[in-house]
Amino acid sequence: MDEEGNKAPSQPTALHKAVDWLCWVAPLGMALWGQRAWDTIPKPEGWRGVAVHFGPDGEADRWSTQPFESVWLMPITILFVVALLTYLPAVSALPENARASLSALRWLKLLMVGWLGWLHVSILQSGTSGLSDLGGHLLLWLGVLFGVMGFIFPGIKRNAFAGIRVPWTLMHEEVWEETHRRAGGAWKGLGIVLILMDLLWGGKEAFAWGFGLMMVVAVLWTALILPFSVFKRLQREGKLST
Repeated sequence: MDEEGNKAPSQPTALHKAVDWLCWVAPLGMALWGQRAWDTIPKPEGWRGVAVHFGPDGEADRWSTQPFESVWLMPITILFVVALLTYLPAVSALPENARASLSALRWLKLLMVGWLGWLHVSILQSGTSGLSDLGGHLLLWLGVLFGVMGFIFPGIKRNAFAGIRVPWTLMHEEVWEETHRRAGGAWKGLGIVLILMDLLWGGKEAFAWGFGLMMVVAVLWTALILPFSVFKRLQREGKLST
């Protein structure tokens, strides 16, 4: 406890330090591996490049012949995300909330490194094999992403850089807490559904339906309908702090 009676922030454990170290080092390893993979890709005359963007059907719709975009852009993007989640809490306007969110943000950081790293590797492997998709099971890995985020999100306290940041959640702690708790449950369910759709259905049709479901749950419901409905209910009940 400090002199004002506030709980002092806990010191990072060995596991926390290992996670932080891995998040910084892994993107460099991805880039070095990617450069090596790029050098092994056959590049005959008329080669259209490596697929770097995929549409709602899971098929590639844009290719690149430049190693920066195919090899280095994703690791640089990952490092940027790691830097944001590492250093922004230190300048948060709500320092107590930032300290309380450090554990959740650390696991969110690791999740993003792992998921984007898998995407980076899959894209380059598709390029080396000449495929125009990610080799299948993209829907399954999206399900894993949403499912794990469903466990992480309730631990993120109100802030301006991570989480469901809409006017109603940013204005009121109560709206933020309930929105993230309920969104976490919804995202766990979404993750399970996406995984089952991939394993039991699969194919482009399953991906298209799964992509549409993600847009409804993760965007329309989570970012708009849920926080607004929570705000209006708590407002009617007089449970909002000023």
